[in-house]
Order: sequence, then structure tokens, then C-alpha cells
Amino acid sequence: MAWLGETRGLDCDEATLSVLDAAVTRWRLQLDACVFPMLAQWVRHTINEQRLGAACVIYAHLAYLYRNILEANLDRRGVATLLTAQIFLNIHHAYISEPDPPQPVGFDGKEEHVRRGVKRSEFSSDPQGGVETSIPEIELCDIFTRHRGGLIRWLDATSSSLRASVLEAIVRTITFTRRCESLSGRGVSPFTSIQPDATTGSQLAPRSWNSIPLPGYAGRYMPDTEVPQLMTAARPLVDESFEQWLRRVTTTAVDTEVNAQLGEFTLKRHAVRALDDQLRSLPDMVDIFGPPTSETRLQCAEVRHTTRRSWLRLVGRRHDLQYWDADYNRPPQPMKS
Repeated sequence: MAWLGETRGLDCDEATLSVLDAAVTRWRLQLDACVFPMLAQWVRHTINEQRLGAACVIYAHLAYLYRNILEANLDRRGVATLLTAQIFLNIHHAYISEPDPPQPVGFDGKEEHVRRGVKRSEFSSDPQGGVETSIPEIELCDIFTRHRGGLIRWLDATSSSLRASVLEAIVRTITFTRRCESLSGRGVSPFTSIQPDATTGSQLAPRSWNSIPLPGYAGRYMPDTEVPQLMTAARPLVDESFEQWLRRVTTTAVDTEVNAQLGEFTLKRHAVRALDDQLRSLPDMVDIFGPPTSETRLQCAEVRHTTRRSWLRLVGRRHDLQYWDADYNRPPQPMKS
């Protein structure tokens, strides 16, 4: 094992290093052979039961298993686990360690005044401020940041079929289109062994996934079926200025994208995210979906955003949400005669 750093004042001879290497190897085997299958079974049950709060806790611990793994030891299961955990937590977990709370929106659409020194948990519809993962959120972010480069290099260097199987498994897990099955075999990701959902009984062949073929898009992967559409959109139009072309190309989004840089999943040109707590607690939302809890966080994707209106689509709920903010521009007063 290659040790990445030295501890000042601690000198180890070869015999001591061999003992440490053997201990690390035993711990790694225990984590891979015992702890990982147990957590994978738990996350399978929580996702099938739609207990998203508990699933976030388990995904955080699955990612923590790979906290100190070296880039050279990354494999298919490790890459799939780290990426799935990051995207799943970004969508479903309510981070409470952000420095600034969100601006609250009143029932009249106006932004309410925020007093100084307010904690983010006071704005959450969940009185507990979200589900605690038992792992500091800063440490979770450090894990994902530490392995970001290694994950991208592994995906770029591996075979096309292996990369496709990993990314397709991530898409299936995030969109709940297929449910996790029991594990079988060491070294295989739990997110690649699946069973069809009741509504989708077909077994679809995995698509080929590659990095988006544009400058500055490293670590952003899309299926090959959407590459022609993206390349067509990048061609300049007739009588189009450079400014118009640059704005159009830089804002063009593909229908399906897995962003390993930021841990985001884009579906139908909009990133999937958790619905804001203030919108989730509106009376109409409570009447339809019940009181908000940490286990029933709704996913949404933006359909359209205009000056005063936001249009959100609730993923898998067959409902859309549109809300307007107040127009503070007053009409001009008539001139006095």
C-alpha cells in the first residue's frame, strides 16, 4: 500500500509498516464483504418503500466507506456508489449547514423579511431541520470533492460498456424506474443488479455514454443517442451574430446528463432537485400530498421560468406547480390638472 503522507515524529520500520498494511487490508475486506452488503440491503428496502430520509442516511454511510480509498483502488462498485450517493443526497437531503437560509416566500408571493442570526433549520417545514446522517455535512462534501478527479479519470479511462453500465445504473436508481435487487458477488455494485418496476417490464439495453464533446465539459456525460441533437444546436445559424451563437451554445442543455463535477442529474434539460420547503408547505400542496415530512420530500424539475412565474414539474407525481411573485412596479399616477 502506498502511504500518501508522513507523520512528523513518527518513524516506522519495515516490520511496523507490514503490520499496518495487514491491518488495513483486513479492515478493507471487512468493509467490502460485510458492511457494504448490509448497507446495500438496507438501502434497497428503504428505496422500495420510498423512505427517502432513511435512504439518505444509508447513502451517506455508503459513501463514507470509500472516504480513504486510493484512486488506484477505485472499481466499478466504488465509482457507482460514490456518484449515486452524491446525486441522491443532492436531490433528497436537506442540508442544514449552509451559511445563509433561503429567503422565505409568503402566501402573497412576497419575500418576507429575514432577521439577523436566523438558522436555516428555522425555515424548514420539518421541525428537526431534516434527517441527520450522523456524518458531518462538511465531511461528506470533502469526500465527494476528494474523489471527484479520480471518478472522472476512471470513467474516461474505462471501457465504453463498463462506463455505460455504471451511468445507466445511476439513472435507474435516481429516477426510481427500477428497484434494487439483492446483492450477489463481491465487487459488483448493488445499483447494477436490478429488477424491472411494475410499470416497466422491459429490459432495455444500456446506451453508450461519453463525455459531452465540447470544450469545458469534462466530467459531464450524456448518452450517444443525444449527441447529434447537441452538435446540431452548436452549429451557427444563418445571419446569427457571434454573441447570439455563444449565448445559445453555452446555455444549451441535453435531455439526459450525469454531471460528475457537481453531482447533478439532468432530466429533460433541467436538473432534478428537492422541492423548496416553503412551497411544499403551501396549503394546496398539503391538501394533495399531505403534511411535509423528511420521508416525503418531493422531486421537481423546472419547466419554465419567466419574470414573475416559476413552473415546476413534480417528478413521478403527475402534477405541476406554478407560482407567481408580487409585482412591485406601481402603475404611473395620473397627472393632476
